[in-house]
Amino acid sequence: MQPLRIAPSRLVFGAALLLASVPLAAQPVPTGREVVERYVEAVGGRQALARVQHRHAVYEMSVDGRVMTMDVKMARPNHGLVTLTTPMGPLVSGFDGTIAWVNSAMTGAQLLEGPEAEQAMRRARFDGDVLFDAYTRLETLGREEIDGQPCWNVRMSSEDGEEATRCFHTETGLQVGATENGIRVVYGGYLEVDGLKYPASMTSVMDGERVTITLKRVSHDPIPAETFALPAEVRALLH
Repeated sequence: MQPLRIAPSRLVFGAALLLASVPLAAQPVPTGREVVERYVEAVGGRQALARVQHRHAVYEMSVDGRVMTMDVKMARPNHGLVTLTTPMGPLVSGFDGTIAWVNSAMTGAQLLEGPEAEQAMRRARFDGDVLFDAYTRLETLGREEIDGQPCWNVRMSSEDGEEATRCFHTETGLQVGATENGIRVVYGGYLEVDGLKYPASMTSVMDGERVTITLKRVSHDPIPAETFALPAEVRALLH
């Protein structure tokens, strides 16, 4: 009896038919912590983050065609100063590691207290928008699609009741969208500076107006400590 001979091409075709008849396993759902850790690696990794001690970012904010500038300075571990240039004059807010405040020509200087102060402290955490370490609970809600991009939707909750959901691309690991305080934000691309990636743009709709924040430039050069000192108008409120 002659041995059975099967052409290699028929073997490949038969294997393809066999594989096609077997359902593929569903993509496993990662934990919220796994999703966040993948995001940390996608934007540069923990070592690259730790090397940066200061950050100065300049944004252009467009609100239905009206353009403003937002200047953000930060220093480890939790010092921040934000200046928003508006048609009515500058709106400045800051946190010196202890005191959260805001100052504008319209309202004057004010000390922030309660939930507003807690939110300011959370936003001043230097790597807070990457590590999300202010949130004590991370829960993957499932897959979602934002502007055609598949992502893992993660609900984040803090001990003081702050909650947000953020969606991270299932392939690249980068954040593509977020919902916080009822406002949905969509991220558009990333800008790389010194080995770290930052969202290039963020678009949302607030009170019926389309708001787009575009990152113009980022620097990691040292920022003088006195930059974050309380201004005289704020110090006057402490007496």
